[in-house]
Amino acid sequence: MVADNPEGTALEFLRPRLLWRRAELSRVGALVQGDKLIDEVLSDLEGAERQQNGRLLKLSEASRLCGYSPDHLRVLIRAGKLTDYGRPNAPLVRPDELPRKPGHSTPALTPARAIANLKAQIVGNAIPSRQRRYNGIPA
Repeated sequence: MVADNPEGTALEFLRPRLLWRRAELSRVGALVQGDKLIDEVLSDLEGAERQQNGRLLKLSEASRLCGYSPDHLRVLIRAGKLTDYGRPNAPLVRPDELPRKPGHSTPALTPARAIANLKAQIVGNAIPSRQRRYNGIPA
């Protein structure tokens, strides 16, 4: 179901669906007291949203999320259209305040991509930087 919603995040898709399901269970008078169950799930969902929106991102991370370059995000900060939560010369922004570039979708982190990222980190840490610089050919 979530894969059918490329424009929004899973959290944005899940909230209306759970609210609809809660009303349906309440209307039917389900024996499991589904409305109370959904209330618990919704409170967990709100907590996850607060935690996700409360974290701060570097401009490089934020640019992957919103589709705009880090330089453009710096321009928005200087113009006062985006709040800087970091130190001078080390800006940090909140994900919920980022503008979204039209047509940009956040790349999903699949299990295969997560494993590939970990392998790249392990290999990068195992090979000395001097060898990495010359594609494994010692200088």
